[in-house]
Amino acid sequence: MRRKQNLILAMAVLIVLGLMGFAWAGWSAPVPVSEVNTAYRDSLPFLSFDGLTLYFVRSETDTFYYTRIYQATRPVPYGPFTSVKNISELNYSGGHVSQPWVSQDNLRMYYYRTEPGSIRRMKLSKRASVTDPWPAGINISELNALGNVCEPFLTADELTIVFGGLGLPGTLGLCDLWIANRPNRSSPFENVRNLSEINTASDEGCSFISSDGLTLLFHSNRNGLYQLFKATRTSLTEPFGNLEHLSFFDTPGGHSGGPSLSSDGTALYFVSWLRDENRDIYVSYLTEPRTLIGLGIVGPNEVAENFSAGYRAIAFYDDNSTRDVTDSALWAVEPNTIAGIEAGVLTTKDVVNDQPATLQATYTEGDVTFEAKKVVDIFTICPTGTALSFDGVDDYVAVNSVTSDISNKDFTLMAWINSNSTSSSSNNQVFLGFNDNLGGNRLLLGYPNPSSVLQVYDPSLTTTSWINTNIQIIDGTWHHIVYVLNVIEDSATIYVDGKKVHTYPSNTSIYSNDLFSIGQEYDDGPVKSDFWNGTIEDVRIYDRTLSVEEIRANMHNRLTGDEPGLVGYWDFDEGDGQFVYDLSGNGNDGQLGSTPDVDAGDPAWIESDAPIGRCTPYLIAVAAAEKALKHKSASLKELQAALAQEWTMYEALKQWLESGDFFDLSKGDIVTARQKTHSAMQHEEQSIDMLGKGFEKLLDSLISLGYEPESLMP
Repeated sequence: MRRKQNLILAMAVLIVLGLMGFAWAGWSAPVPVSEVNTAYRDSLPFLSFDGLTLYFVRSETDTFYYTRIYQATRPVPYGPFTSVKNISELNYSGGHVSQPWVSQDNLRMYYYRTEPGSIRRMKLSKRASVTDPWPAGINISELNALGNVCEPFLTADELTIVFGGLGLPGTLGLCDLWIANRPNRSSPFENVRNLSEINTASDEGCSFISSDGLTLLFHSNRNGLYQLFKATRTSLTEPFGNLEHLSFFDTPGGHSGGPSLSSDGTALYFVSWLRDENRDIYVSYLTEPRTLIGLGIVGPNEVAENFSAGYRAIAFYDDNSTRDVTDSALWAVEPNTIAGIEAGVLTTKDVVNDQPATLQATYTEGDVTFEAKKVVDIFTICPTGTALSFDGVDDYVAVNSVTSDISNKDFTLMAWINSNSTSSSSNNQVFLGFNDNLGGNRLLLGYPNPSSVLQVYDPSLTTTSWINTNIQIIDGTWHHIVYVLNVIEDSATIYVDGKKVHTYPSNTSIYSNDLFSIGQEYDDGPVKSDFWNGTIEDVRIYDRTLSVEEIRANMHNRLTGDEPGLVGYWDFDEGDGQFVYDLSGNGNDGQLGSTPDVDAGDPAWIESDAPIGRCTPYLIAVAAAEKALKHKSASLKELQAALAQEWTMYEALKQWLESGDFFDLSKGDIVTARQKTHSAMQHEEQSIDMLGKGFEKLLDSLISLGYEPESLMP
């Protein structure tokens, strides 16, 4: 009987669509998602951003009444769903668990739940990885305080939320649509307002908002039956307008609702049901191709020499949608003598002076081709100062007092690191670590044996402690590592070389009496372990979260010490001694090793070659002069060594003459050789004299600039 009803409904939809002449042009006739639908109520679909998982709800079954959240998965986008399961960990016996929306990284689920008294509350569930189960959600308290709220749907950046509200102050109908926003994910939602430009005295709900926040889909029974509607706006600060009834998706004699559009805009999922009958999920596909109307390149405006940065090619279409076509575009860079690019990853080479490079992306769809260009400044790096080298056995720096500045706060931790180890290292490698004062781990940055990729040890997670970024850091080169903790949002983000590589839920907090160590896992007990084998430079801590733009802007620059939120800054330019001084002005100085005296646990001071410090004409001149002095010094040593050998030869020939035993040679042959050797020695002495004078002149020129490289004195 149930299958017969489905067939009748599907045939009716097709017949009416044919009579309507495809009112919403370019879309295929809706078809039921048969691998998901059952004899029960299946509704409220949401397709994940990667197109591989369909989240939906099911209710009024033989074993349970209230809605529960399910997921259907498939191996490839647009293929059939091959597995369906109940997300049982979110089950709630006392009411509905409904309307799931899942973030781009599949780690955060927003949904709502009815609680005692039929009060609807919106929730947020966070998990550490896509293989972990969904834990019970926490309240979105600032919105729940409004009253009966439900049906959350967000923009891709999770900064704008549209939701349903029942009986809230200012409500126009049974259920209205509301909107709120926030400046970042760590902040509460604010600026809540009724979408009065959309709402009526009827019921509006189950909204979908596009990733960019400019398109709104929802259902309304303003015409008697629930039907789908669309509204748009041109900016996030404007109200929605251009209201359109999507009559193409109407269910003949029944209802259509719960719309959800795929992230690429080519598949619309919605719910269709006849009066007083169970509900099914349908899908319609965009059959009329969007027209490509442009191409753009997104990425940083400048990149350091001998470094890399990622760029994206974004295609623009005539329906106001966009698509990331980075992997499909053809990339080129000019001049290719100073940089190369592949799949959007720009890798720069040595440059003498700051130089511009022009990136070009070419993308073709059908017979339409567009090109985009972006000028990127490649700037020179002039490393200065010193760094600390750690032996991997017992070297470390202890900086304990800084933890009081970030206790229970957001914070950002960063450093330049260069590993000397191999993946077969016998112990874990930790370059930065927080621990409680009993020796327990709080947070570690490094990699566990036998891995060779960057990992974070975070014991606040219940499933695993080491968070794998899959980023190789044992390659003999410098890497800039950043860890950002957002306490309010309970999330941590890791950046490597200016690129975000991983985000995960974290409940870690640093406490005022915790210990901070550079170069090892700090252990307050008698045994210390997990020492770093490599070099560390320029460690910084902020008591706030830094954006990727801020990270990129300062990763190659020395700081002044008064930057907003900076609570710890160690540039390691002391060059000697037992202490590294905090240049932030907060007095968080660090000590090398376990004692203020020189011992085996002290890391070694070395000249820094980390890519920190942009070149100025002064630094370029000094660097060039230093290189020239090094070459001259080496040449002087070589000439002096050659002269010493020539003197040895000259004296040996004298002794030969005095011996009178010339073998097959004549005395004249030996005298001639001695004279030639003497002449060569005279030329050598003249060269040494001229080269020495050149060295002194060049050294004088550096001294006149206020710079005297004592280590280069011959």
